[in-house]
Amino acid sequence: MHRNVGCRYSPGNQRYSLSTHVAKKRLPTQLEVSLFRISQESLTNIRKHSKANQVHVDLSQDEEGKILLIIQDNGCGFDATSPSDNCFGLEGIRQRALHYGGSASIQSRPGNGTTVQIEFPASVT
Repeated sequence: MHRNVGCRYSPGNQRYSLSTHVAKKRLPTQLEVSLFRISQESLTNIRKHSKANQVHVDLSQDEEGKILLIIQDNGCGFDATSPSDNCFGLEGIRQRALHYGGSASIQSRPGNGTTVQIEFPASVT
């Protein structure tokens, strides 16, 4: 995760921060891959579309084992309530989360940045 964020955002582009609070040293491989791909798609969207200058990625695990991934930016945002024919990446994020029993929430408004929140239940960890 650190390398993914660091490669996508060098200090000259956007300021980014990453925090991780995961109890286990390793998660199941398929879950790790899914989290990586979701973060990769989110960060690519931020770089291509958001005009953000700040990005925060937080990966945490609660006491019961539930995994929470939150990716936030302060970019231009978009109307998340309006259907679009070219939101394949966002749909891919939702499908990856659902495939492993999780959920995805994408919140955005024009002028207010975007927050992608992914939750995976403890049963997959």
